[in-house]
Amino acid sequence: METADVRGNRFTETFLVEADGFDCSTLEKYDPLGVTPPLFLQFAGLDCTTAGIVAFANEFGNLGINEPDGWGFRLHDQSNNSERSRGEPIGEWRYGVYMANAVLDVLDCLDIMTGREKRVGWTKPERETEKRKRAAELKSQAKQKLSRLLFEDLRVVAASSRQMFTRPDKPGSPRPQWEKSDLIAPAHYFVKECIGCQLLDQIRIQLYTGDDGRLMPYHCPRNLHAAIWLQIYWRAIGKTRIRRCTAPDCNGWLDATDKRSDKTMHDTCSHRLRMSRWREKEAMRLAKSESESRGKRKEGGEGGKTRKR
Repeated sequence: METADVRGNRFTETFLVEADGFDCSTLEKYDPLGVTPPLFLQFAGLDCTTAGIVAFANEFGNLGINEPDGWGFRLHDQSNNSERSRGEPIGEWRYGVYMANAVLDVLDCLDIMTGREKRVGWTKPERETEKRKRAAELKSQAKQKLSRLLFEDLRVVAASSRQMFTRPDKPGSPRPQWEKSDLIAPAHYFVKECIGCQLLDQIRIQLYTGDDGRLMPYHCPRNLHAAIWLQIYWRAIGKTRIRRCTAPDCNGWLDATDKRSDKTMHDTCSHRLRMSRWREKEAMRLAKSESESRGKRKEGGEGGKTRKR
């Protein structure tokens, strides 16, 4: 993949296009639903620079949006009146990454506010008060973040009344209203509308015979874009457990599906923080030891001078 700047009547757009001289025989088939780490987490954590998007597309393919054959818009460069191959706007990729993160953030806040997932877990009875205090802090932070997402960033609820869902894609559609203090209902509405719109007519359900001889369902996404949003749908219904890493220098997405319920950091982040704390303690211990050694040497020197007198 590479990019091409195509000049239209009013603007110049950057598209992701097939590289010149590309050999289709080098393509390899893979199961997008079986990629590790999950494909939708890699997409949500994508570096939205042009180079980052091109690297992702070279590894996993184009999203396959806007056209049945999966090659996006047909490009016609008016600068030289020539038609290039089909391509996908880089802007559509960036918007897709933004919306994927928005839905995952809303779901993460909902899990904390509704108590669906346990983020704090201690077994010592004497730390029960600290546990409850920390859980209350997390719930308050999630409520503030969800409020900012709904009212400011995504504008799911109208800024004037904060009671109506804004639907720029369907201006004439009716807008449901909720209580002003209610955050759960509009958050659920946003998730349902967003995932439903992204997966509309994009998934086929097929059957296959499992290892035990029973018929099993298989969801066949139409393109890479549908595969990513199918995994986000699974996250929404609780089939997978995804949360933000709480490490101060990370904030990436953590797949905690097969981990303990209170796991909140990547293993690498947790190890890095433990080593950082150990180094701080070791530095303090060495500094204290050095200070004590200087004090003893000073006392010894003063005592020797007194005896000499």
